[in-house]
Amino acid sequence: MHRTTFHYSVPAKPPNSASGHGIDVERTFEVLFEEDETGWFTASVPALPGCHTQGRTLAQAKQRIQEALQAYLTVRPDAPVHTRFVGIDRVSVSV
Repeated sequence: MHRTTFHYSVPAKPPNSASGHGIDVERTFEVLFEEDETGWFTASVPALPGCHTQGRTLAQAKQRIQEALQAYLTVRPDAPVHTRFVGIDRVSVSV
């Protein structure tokens, strides 16, 4: 299991008619990467419900989650972030 933080800029406001440019802001998200039983890597952003992707390699999953974040925030630029990363732990249970 891998944990990484992506930093990138997305348009915070739609372009205005005068300059054609939006205002860029940087938003930071925690991204959870896991390798499934078939060897694919899944990536999800806990702060953004439904923001998930996968890739055959970790590098591909990282590229695709950046694309997923860009798409998500293009549709919902003011999406609230309600989580704060605390940590990851491993828990065992008997079944």
